[in-house]
Amino acid sequence: MFQSSKVPDDDVLCPFCVSGKTREFKKVGDLRHHVKTKHPIEMEHAPKGLFSTKTCFYFSINPLEYSKLHGMDKEMSPEVQYARYLMAKWSTGRSLGIKERTGKWEEALNKPSCTTQRPALYDSQRPVMHD
Repeated sequence: MFQSSKVPDDDVLCPFCVSGKTREFKKVGDLRHHVKTKHPIEMEHAPKGLFSTKTCFYFSINPLEYSKLHGMDKEMSPEVQYARYLMAKWSTGRSLGIKERTGKWEEALNKPSCTTQRPALYDSQRPVMHD
């Protein structure tokens, strides 16, 4: 049966494009490529995993939809701290300020359906194979 072509809004934005038009990307890989080519100096100071799929939750336009598709980490890793810092800086003077953005993050982080935990190392229902 034909399904709706409406795709959830899980776009991400560039935290380094602070002036002028907001740069939005459909895929985390596109954002990664953009930052690598357009903002190499800023990347010299950024943590290595800043643009991982889970950390890009903080760069998402719609954190609730993004978390449903990609998940996110609740840990305050250096990458998460830096992402939050960048978005606070990016949000300064914008109509959706940091308080509104933080509220959206908290709402998504507190939602029970989010995939925020790592899978178990083994399934306790499976038999253990021995040599």
